Amino acid sequence: MPRNRAVAVAFAVLAVSATAQVIVTQQHEKIAIVGATLIDVNNYGHSTNDIAASVVLIDDGKVVAVGSATQITIPPGSTRIDAHGEFLVPGLVDGFGALRTQAFANAYLYEGVTTVYVPTILPNGGGDGELKIVRNASPGPRLFLGAPMTGYSEQGADPSDKPMLDHRLHDRRLSNEQLIARVDQLADQGFRGVTISYDVWPDQVDVIVAESKRRDMAALAEPAFTPYPYAIHAGVSGLPRNDHYLLALAPPAVLLERADNLTASSAPSRAICMIDPASSGVADLGAQLAKSNTALMPTLSMEATADALDVPNPWSARSAALIKAADLDDPVNPSTGESAFLASLTTERRKRVRDCAWHKEAFDARLYQLGAKYQPEARPRATGSCLAAVSTSNSHCCIGSASRRARRSQRQPATLPISMAGATSGASNRGVSPTSLSSTPILGAILQPWITSIESSSGVSCSIGNPCSKHVTMN
Repeated sequence: MPRNRAVAVAFAVLAVSATAQVIVTQQHEKIAIVGATLIDVNNYGHSTNDIAASVVLIDDGKVVAVGSATQITIPPGSTRIDAHGEFLVPGLVDGFGALRTQAFANAYLYEGVTTVYVPTILPNGGGDGELKIVRNASPGPRLFLGAPMTGYSEQGADPSDKPMLDHRLHDRRLSNEQLIARVDQLADQGFRGVTISYDVWPDQVDVIVAESKRRDMAALAEPAFTPYPYAIHAGVSGLPRNDHYLLALAPPAVLLERADNLTASSAPSRAICMIDPASSGVADLGAQLAKSNTALMPTLSMEATADALDVPNPWSARSAALIKAADLDDPVNPSTGESAFLASLTTERRKRVRDCAWHKEAFDARLYQLGAKYQPEARPRATGSCLAAVSTSNSHCCIGSASRRARRSQRQPATLPISMAGATSGASNRGVSPTSLSSTPILGAILQPWITSIESSSGVSCSIGNPCSKHVTMN
């Protein structure tokens, strides 16, 4: 039986060639993508029920039927896109990104990213999010916004400019009613998620998660007053940044020190780098994550670039030509690909930083092996499926070619979110990739497709090598 579903906010990971394209449909248009191998990314990318010689029907911006060529009848007058010999995946999602300029939007589309979740911060700064956001990019990916959620401020104000002990002693915690009202207000304003901040207590996490789920919002968490295992147990949607969630492995004394002063020292990072990825603590964390619906959202590409983990210079990517270095946080050197921070270190210190970065990536590899879910999409009800029940989602697909063997090797981890520009404040990003590339040792390949958008009128036949038009033109 055909699978009648729509492309919701979804994702897939595989190595694709420079001939990949994004398909963005126009309203009131019927399109049939014919012949591609449709990649099944159900079960957080673990499923392998791909459909060879598939047919995908898109009507008025929605995927209405998916199946094999023997199951699907193509309606007369449909635009046919010949995708034989290619692989078809949904549009990629950056689940913790930035959209600061139209150039960012262009680069996202060029790289196959058709949805971006951008966490926001207040004008006074603080937290982990973006202040400058282009909300009407055209062309551009779909934009979902998140908002900060603290345990003490109804406006989400960040108290990191004061000692945390003083904050705990003298500031008044929000009540359950106030927390619920804050979530409801954000939902009514159109926000799609919240980021639970470091000064939220465990019982408050329970309230925020419950109300966020009721309002169909994501609840991401970067806690300090609440232990990470508790946040996972409470059912948070995702844990951004591996340099944060790996703190769950640090000794209690180190975590207490961080809860008192978020920037006091680098002791937490040093402590993590002393832990064996094969230790029982890592196994316990992996087992808890495997049983939960909490997804990890590491910034492995950013880390690999910043700490020179044998990845190509990100400025060599074609989409980098669309981005200005001035719009990024601490960009790497365009000529060498080296970060200014790393270049400032002594040879011995640089080696320690790189060794620790490799060590942290080994943790994520181990957590994935233990069953942890990796997902860039920030949705509280996400199932990891690229095809969900028919909805109002736009039909964004990405077509590319890759060898079967190479593609299968990319099913680990299921998905890795990469931030294009990182946070504007409150983060320790030492260098930033100029584009949303999945260039990580775990993936083993650079996701650097040549993205174009096929926009054609009904009845016109387009091929992968000869699209009707390009969404973004490179000069």
